[in-house]
Amino acid sequence: MSIEDIKRRITAIEAEVDLGDHEKAHSLEDKLRADFIAYVAKDGASDALINIKAGMVLTTDKIEFARWCA
Repeated sequence: MSIEDIKRRITAIEAEVDLGDHEKAHSLEDKLRADFIAYVAKDGASDALINIKAGMVLTTDKIEFARWCA
């Protein structure tokens, strides 16, 4: 998972928030995190930028939108 991929996915989350689709934004956020965890499990040990990438993924916490859980 590249830095560019993470940036693109964060931008997509922000775009859904701007459109008012918080459910879609939440879904994209969950998918980014799940995909990142899978990436870490597979390739994280060999990625010198893993700490930076993890920090980027966590920045979605600062995007304000409704996160509904059932």
